[in-house]
This record gives sequence, C-alpha cells and structure tokens, in this order.
Amino acid sequence: MSLQSDDLNLLVFRYLEESGFSHTAFTFSQESRIHHMNHHSSVVPAGALISVVLKGLLYAEAEIALSEDGSELVEQEPLTLLECVSPDVLAARQRFQGGVIATQATTSAVAPATTSMPAAVVPVAEAEPSLAISRVKTKSDSTAGSAAIRTKTADSSSRGATAKTADASNGRVKLGVGAPRVKPEPAPVRAPTRAEPKIRTELRAVDGHVPMDTSGTPDIKDASIAASVPAPTHSLPVSTAPVAAVAAPAAAAVAAAEDLSSQIAMKSPPPAAVPATTAPAPVTPSSDTECKATVLRGHSSEVFICAWNPKNDVLASGAGDGTACIWNDGMATVLQHKGTAPVMNGSGNAKVTPDVTSIDWNQDGSLLATASYDHVARVWNQEGALLHKLCGHQGPIFAIKWNRKGSFLLTGSVDKTAVVWDAATGTIKQQFAYHTAPCLDIDWQGNSIFATCSQDRSIHVCRVGYDRPIKVLKGHTNEVNTVRWNPAGNILASCSDDTTAKLWTTRDDTYVHNLESHTREIYTLKWSRTGPFTQYPNAPLRLATASFDSTVRLWDADTGRSLNCLKGHGEAVYSVAFNPDAQLLASGSFDNCVHIWSTKDARLLHKYKGGAGVFEVCFNRDGTKIAASYSDHSVVTLDIRNLKSRLN
Repeated sequence: MSLQSDDLNLLVFRYLEESGFSHTAFTFSQESRIHHMNHHSSVVPAGALISVVLKGLLYAEAEIALSEDGSELVEQEPLTLLECVSPDVLAARQRFQGGVIATQATTSAVAPATTSMPAAVVPVAEAEPSLAISRVKTKSDSTAGSAAIRTKTADSSSRGATAKTADASNGRVKLGVGAPRVKPEPAPVRAPTRAEPKIRTELRAVDGHVPMDTSGTPDIKDASIAASVPAPTHSLPVSTAPVAAVAAPAAAAVAAAEDLSSQIAMKSPPPAAVPATTAPAPVTPSSDTECKATVLRGHSSEVFICAWNPKNDVLASGAGDGTACIWNDGMATVLQHKGTAPVMNGSGNAKVTPDVTSIDWNQDGSLLATASYDHVARVWNQEGALLHKLCGHQGPIFAIKWNRKGSFLLTGSVDKTAVVWDAATGTIKQQFAYHTAPCLDIDWQGNSIFATCSQDRSIHVCRVGYDRPIKVLKGHTNEVNTVRWNPAGNILASCSDDTTAKLWTTRDDTYVHNLESHTREIYTLKWSRTGPFTQYPNAPLRLATASFDSTVRLWDADTGRSLNCLKGHGEAVYSVAFNPDAQLLASGSFDNCVHIWSTKDARLLHKYKGGAGVFEVCFNRDGTKIAASYSDHSVVTLDIRNLKSRLN
C-alpha cells in the first residue's frame, strides 16, 4: 500500500467540486498543480474521499471494539471523525471497554446463576473514581494566570494526599486536588459515594488542548434513596416522618427518550417530545414558628444548582448524578442526561455520568435549559419532555442563559467559547471564540447583547451578528468568576479571584468603581431586582458579593461604597440571593447553613442548618420561599411567609 500526496490532492479536489466549493476547488487545483498530474479528476468516482474516510472510521472502531482474542466488546456509540484522530479519546474508550468487561466478569463471578445484569446498569464509574468538572471552587488561593478548571474529589481520603503547586510569583500555595475544610456527612447511597464538594485543579490536557467532544456513557445508578438519610438539624425540633423511596425511572423510557433526542443534529428539526419519568418525591417536613423547612430527596449525588420557575412554585435542580429534577407538589420529574461514551476530564480520566452544571428557566416558565459536563445543552418543557439536544461545544459547559424574549440561548464552555443557539430550532446561531482560557460565566443584557468572563482575566461584551466583541474589559488581575448586568442593563458587575468586584458601564472601557473590602476570592455576586425598570422603581439598587472570606457584603451601586458586611458564616460563601423587594438577603455557605438577613440593618433573622455544604440559594417569584441545594444530595425549601413580620 502506498500513499502519495498527488493522489490525496486529487481526492480533495474532487470533494470540493462535488460540494459546490468551485472557487476553493480552482484555487486548490492551482496551488497543488493537479492539472500536471497524469490522472484527470473525472476518473475519480463521486464520493471517493468520503468512502475512504468512512472505511478508516470503521477500522478505528474495530480496533477498540475487539479484544486481543478477537471477541467483540461492549457496543458503544460510533466514533466521530474528530474523535478518530484524537489519541486521548481513543485511549479513553479502550480503558472504558476494559473496565466494563472486568466489572462484568467480577459481577458474573459473584452473582447467582439465575441473575443477570444488563450492561447499561453495570456501575462502571465505581471501578475507578474519576474527576468531574464543576464551577465550584475550593476555599484556597488561586494562582494568578493559571489555566485552572473546577473539579471534585472522588474520595474524601484524597484530602490527606493533596497535591500542592507553589506560585513562585507571589509565594502562595494552591491546592491541586482537595476540598473545602468542612467535610459533608456521607449520605447512605451505594459506595463509593461522591458527596465531596466540587473543587479546582489545573487543566493538564495533552498538548494544552481541551479534549474533543464525546457524549457521556450512562452510569445508571440505583435511584432508590434509603429512608434512613438523616434529617438536617434545625433550631427547633424537626418532624421525623418516614421518607418514602423514590422509584427508579424506567430504563426503557429513558433509553427511548435519549435515542430520540440523539437524532437531533444541529441542522435537523426536533422530534416529538418524549416525557420523562415522573415519580413521587419523598419529603421530610419540618415545622418552625417562622420558617417551615421541607427536604426533597431524589438525587443520588451533590446538588449543585436550583432555580424556581418565574411563574409558579415549580422548582428545578441539577446534580452530579447526571440528572435534573423538576419538583412540583411533592412530585419529582427526573430528567436523565444520558450518553453512551466516556468523556475525558482535565486529569485524563474518563468521566461517565455527566454532571448537570447549570440550569435556567425562560421568562414565561415554559422551558427549562440545562447544561452538563458531557459538552451538551438540553431544552425541556415544564412536563419534563426533551425538546432539543444542543451539540457543538468541545468541552464541559459551565453556564447557560436565556435571553429576555426566549429566542436565543447562550452557553459558555471550557473550550473557551460562547455559543448563541436558536431556541426554536436548536441550531447554532453564532459562536464567539475570542477568550484564551475557559469561559466561566455569561449573562444577557437584553436580547442581543451579552457579557462573558474567563480565566484569561478579561470580560467580553458581544452582540449577536457582530464578528468581534464590541468591548473587551480588562482590569482584573486574576480569573473572573461571575458577570451580571443590573436590571436596567447599563451597569455590568464582575467579581474575581483578585478579591475585588468591579462595576463597568456601557459608555466606558474601564471600570467606574473598584469594590475592595473582601480579603479572599469573590466567588459570586447578585443584583437586587429594584430601581429603574423593575417592580420596585423607588427602592435603591443594591449589589451583594459572596466571598471565601466567609462574609457577604452589600454595596451602593452609585457610589461603590460598602454598606454592610454580613458576618456569621464559618466557611466559604458560595451563593447569595435577594427577595423581590430586596428587604431580605439569603446566603448559603459550606458551613452547612442558610442565613436570612435584613438588608436594612444587617440583622441575621433566621439560620437554617442542614447536614452538608450549601451550593446554591434562590427565592421564588413572590419571595415567600427559599430553595437551597446541598452537597448531601438534598434540596431544601424554606417557607418564610411569617419571617417578614420581624422586619417592622
């Protein structure tokens, strides 16, 4: 067999002609001097290049699908062309195949002869714990300029063997693998548990590239949750009513939904919606004179995010078990994020179950968008039917947002890009690839302008339809974690690992206020929904920042002055949220507590302590309930209708 460049050039030229790229074909023929060859392009049959490439793909699949003795291994999703030329992905698939076979052999050796286990149910992820990317950081210093991503530990024992990398420029030490100081209580799910909080580690991909896109292989776990999960402690006695088990979703229904969703290519119309499985949601009621707590258990891993529907009291949550749940009147609709192949993470390990990293409801509450570790975003209706599967990113997606009209979806990814999607068709409208490091957060100003921030320390303001960012904002000296527009859309707030938050306007290229009072990294911030163009136009506009220094600060947006420092948490604060009229502020920390504050005088009005660290807090549409997502696999809702009486 011989391969000559002239022959290959002729096949490429023929492909360009067939595809209608006449100008490109002419230029290529001149530069490659095809007209001097002995063969004419007419002797090359139509589709010759595609035929050769397909044969190569089949050969590559055969290499990883056959064992050394020639027997066929577990069936996997077909390779894509880009996966075929990525050694990392091929190696991961081979390791995955070997792990499945080894696990099956072990299972068959110890199982009774009358018992069989389908390949899809084999707990592959337990054979070798892997790391998963998340947006949540550790309470440790960040090395300036590092190409870090968020991951989590697979076992709490790794805490004692934490790798440390010294930053020679400033003498600080940064955790390579570790966790916040507070260790979550282990939940009674099948071992090994994955209840450790998400942290950061250095991205060490081969040749400095983010691994290519593959879909995640299903790690279908036993979805039944033991009734013995301890109820969180509370300031008053908590009812110990028995907790019902969550029924596992029917495997056939889940498989049918995913098979149908996988047919949605970027330029294909969406198929008919397939409803997700609905099961009774076990709840643990708790009574209090001011705040009634209800614990929702349905996830089997850390719950990273939660969000109330903007039109009703339906709650959505996303977790590390590859599921999102829609909670409605004691019922949990489980949205399975299922794939069929391992995904490479930053440490070179194959991650099977795709963590759900971000969720967002559209403005009328009819659609829920979810983003996950498997590089895919999904759109569901309120009943849990999968409408679109958005494939196009080459790395885990950290953030997803609807624009105000609901016509576009925006995603930001580890692959350094932001993508605008047409919400009606599920296709890519435009991709923005201008950051030089992973994109950590995104936010719409309105319907066509949005902001992105990155580990490259910059903020880009972009407009749909424009080829370049309309503004590049620089001023932070470390990675930028969060960006948020105020309700009027004329001020952009950002926060960073450099311990500062900054306020930018649409008129200026430099920040107008530098908010310097925190002593550690600022993880997130939130605007109040008050001031011009809101339901409370006469109430002052406020900004809240949450930091690893265990404090929350309130700021005057007009002057940049710190109004109050809310002290009371004992660990890093990961989330803050205002109620609609901004009289209350909720904060969630890895000290296991949700605090509810009066913004007027910085009083701590209520403290709820759960059994593990808090990742997210949010108010419902009318401010009568707070939801909090916990690392012990639970979601807690607090009814605070009686709490406002203490504001007077």
